[in-house]
Amino acid sequence: MLREIGDALEAIASQSPLLVVFEDLQWVDYSTIDLISVVARRRVPTRLMLIGTFREADVALSDHPLRQLRQDLVARQLCREVALEPLGEEHVVEYLLAKAPASPLPEGLAELIYRHSEGNPLFMTAVLDHLTGRQLIARNDHGWELGVALHDIDLSVPESLREMIEAQIERLSPEEQRVLEAATLTPSRSFCVVTSAAATDVEPERFEEVCERLSRRTRLLRPAAPEESPDGRLLPVYEFAHALYREAGEPIARQT
Repeated sequence: MLREIGDALEAIASQSPLLVVFEDLQWVDYSTIDLISVVARRRVPTRLMLIGTFREADVALSDHPLRQLRQDLVARQLCREVALEPLGEEHVVEYLLAKAPASPLPEGLAELIYRHSEGNPLFMTAVLDHLTGRQLIARNDHGWELGVALHDIDLSVPESLREMIEAQIERLSPEEQRVLEAATLTPSRSFCVVTSAAATDVEPERFEEVCERLSRRTRLLRPAAPEESPDGRLLPVYEFAHALYREAGEPIARQT
């Protein structure tokens, strides 16, 4: 049937260019993986393009069905990856005005949402849903309006994001969870590897290896500027890729 589906897609594409889009491939099943693999490896020239979107942090997990296919297609130059940059504050403004472009935004609303989401589109929509669900802001036919003064809005981690991050952390190995737990002990978003390793039974060298693996594989962490020790040595420093990862991950790390 995979071959027949490939033939059918090519037949359609012979009449006019065909674009097939798969969204949210972080939830892909194995049948769809097989279909993408077969279509990507066909050698008959055709006006057919497949586009797939996915969340990097979820697909990077070792047991994800898309991970191996992605690596193979990239290595064989059968696909091209396009990493999307975070949204800017002007993009948040554009999104908020999409349904009522002539209505003025409450002053400071776009900046608040941008600052809390840091330009992550998923986080931005989750923050908006969180605010509207608590009736702190509302959208009507005339645009957005505030339910309370902007300085009275205390943003916590939206429940939908918390559940997503919890599920991601729970799939990590026990050692990786211990490293994240130690990382959340620091009051700031960044942490020194040597200092945080002292709170665990993991040697600093191994602690840094795990941080690097989490940085490459899950994107929960990322390298930061090193810290200089009193004796002049440069100590490795990492930080949470997003403040919400630390806020949501802290209670989970405590439980594990």
